Amino acid sequence: MKKLKKGIIGSIILSISFLLTGITSNAATIATGNLEDNFDLGGLDTGIWAKSDGWTNGWPFNCTWRGSNVNLVDGKIVLTLNKDTQGGSTPYASGELRSNNMYRYGLYQTKMKPAQNTGIVSSFFMYTGPSDNNPWDEIDIEFLGKDTTKVQFNYFTNGVGNHEYIYNLGFDASTSYHTYAFDWQPTYIAWYVDGNEVYRATSNIPTHAGKIMANLWPGIGVDGWLSYYDGVTPIKAYYDSISYSSNNSISLDNSSLDLTVGNKQKLTAKTKLSTQNIAWKSSDESVATVDQEGNVTAKKQGICTITASINGTDLKDTCVVNVTSQEPTQPDNNNPISLDKSSLDLTVGDKRQLIVTTTTSAAEVIWKSSNKSVAKVDQEGNITAKGQGTCTITVTINGTDIKDTCIVNVTEEDSTIPTNPDDTDTTGGNLYIELEDGNIKSFNVSSDEINKFIQWYKDRDLDHSKSAIYKFDKGSYKDYIIHDKIVWFEIK
Repeated sequence: MKKLKKGIIGSIILSISFLLTGITSNAATIATGNLEDNFDLGGLDTGIWAKSDGWTNGWPFNCTWRGSNVNLVDGKIVLTLNKDTQGGSTPYASGELRSNNMYRYGLYQTKMKPAQNTGIVSSFFMYTGPSDNNPWDEIDIEFLGKDTTKVQFNYFTNGVGNHEYIYNLGFDASTSYHTYAFDWQPTYIAWYVDGNEVYRATSNIPTHAGKIMANLWPGIGVDGWLSYYDGVTPIKAYYDSISYSSNNSISLDNSSLDLTVGNKQKLTAKTKLSTQNIAWKSSDESVATVDQEGNVTAKKQGICTITASINGTDLKDTCVVNVTSQEPTQPDNNNPISLDKSSLDLTVGDKRQLIVTTTTSAAEVIWKSSNKSVAKVDQEGNITAKGQGTCTITVTINGTDIKDTCIVNVTEEDSTIPTNPDDTDTTGGNLYIELEDGNIKSFNVSSDEINKFIQWYKDRDLDHSKSAIYKFDKGSYKDYIIHDKIVWFEIK
């Protein structure tokens, strides 16, 4: 909210408190999982969302919230500001959407198109207050309709605000959809536009979980901030998607690379934010370099580690790069040696044999591991994965410096077996689904429901424009599964 004089701020606090008197105070659940809603389920999911209906916030909000002013149209939430025809205390009615659950630290995102007109605000924010038995904590993304080439960021901690920041977008937000987000962590709030961080706050950060909200409203008595609202109706703000994830993450498309000197290869990092927010680094630039687009260039023979990290966090992922010479070194005794693999990916407990070839079949070779706690090797080339990590298996022709190597990457053993959707038994029964957060959900379902779930899973795999959310509806009981959060599923 706009920074105003002390007396006005006090009135606004009272007005916000007045808003909460129109709501029955319920003990909202603090969600531990993620939320992703593309609003493509055919109707507003009342298990996730509620419409504000029948009350007003008081000054400076010159509208009454009406549930009829929140609508799902063509896969988008539409908030409409129009004249109030239901005899309320304000001349205008408008729409507000709020989550049923409360959410805390994490990444909040929306893809939206705000309304353009003087005297109005389109917003996306997190809020909690007295109705939740909490202090007033809030984090805002607000568009002032008088100039939608700018966006305002703000936050309140225990009712203390005055943290406004205006960011110039470089485009008119009201003409097309863009993604806006804030990453709320214990020591900072970072705001993003289309995946790029544009502002960060680090002092007096909110601590209380709140509801995810979006609204559209006309102001009164705050012309210095919003300009005068001229009464034009109807006015609409559009929301294509809203999501929340409890933690950011990063993963690379390769855990190891084999390159020869002079070769180049691009690594791709996947995060919940833009790749422009990633820092790339090589552990040894004399072996391989990496630019800030993830392009790796092999420089000389050796091994190094490429690290991709999310700026301002401890989140990272790595790739081991093994660089060999363009032309194999020909030893004086003409006994070159080579392995059938230059790298191996194993899980703890796996065993694999490496095959060595020399020009002299009778040559005696010696096997060695650089780290036996990660993987050991016997003198027949049999490798046993022992513990998580990376090591080098070296085979050398006895009595010479002639050798070849294999990089072994060992990960922890996965006690679950991913299910291939093509192989599932669809006779009905219990469907078990494990999610990324480790939670395993079970559903007793019919064969028709299983077939429907598997078809949705396959369709989403092939076409990301398909719905990312599957809903299990059992009368009064509903549950939602996000495709990209599934680790495995099986039917028993």
